[in-house]
Amino acid sequence: MKKSFTIFLMTTLALLGITGTAGAEARSSKDRGVVALAESLGMRAVPVETTAAETWYLIFTHSGSTLQYCLDAKLQTIGNGGTVQLWSCNGGSQQQWASYNGQYLKNRASPAGRTLVLDAKLQTIGNGGTVQLWDYNGGPQQRWIPISEYSLKNGASPAGRTLVLDAKAQEIRNGGKIQLWDYNGGPQQRWSLVVP
Repeated sequence: MKKSFTIFLMTTLALLGITGTAGAEARSSKDRGVVALAESLGMRAVPVETTAAETWYLIFTHSGSTLQYCLDAKLQTIGNGGTVQLWSCNGGSQQQWASYNGQYLKNRASPAGRTLVLDAKLQTIGNGGTVQLWDYNGGPQQRWIPISEYSLKNGASPAGRTLVLDAKAQEIRNGGKIQLWDYNGGPQQRWSLVVP
């Protein structure tokens, strides 16, 4: 039942047409409508800047014709170097993320005794850089800093650049690539949270 509510919520969010603006006080009536709808279903929809420790969230992209794709750790690759991709929101543990030690995002599918977090592969920092799972080590490549209500900057961004979590615009589909890209404010760089 919970999965069907999540899918229903994602479809309804698309119909509401989220259009985020910077600053909570500037949130549009459509954004407030998303929050109210989520609450009516026993869930909460919040901007990505509001992650709370030990609260598990689905993180979905604003890209595509419907808001149905979530940040997903590919189950067959859970571990260091594991694939992070877009996938239809289904509420599975591989799609649940929580704040860890402040600006890190851990994945709920981490094996017992391990804390796998969202990580930018150091050797690829730049446009098109790889976003993956990796054991938590506190490095800057594992920090995700809110720069607006909806965008997350990677802590390893070189001086003068703002590399953010980005869904490759040409791949808004199941298995679509998640990457680093210079901030441009596009919908593929905007993310919201739903508590499943």
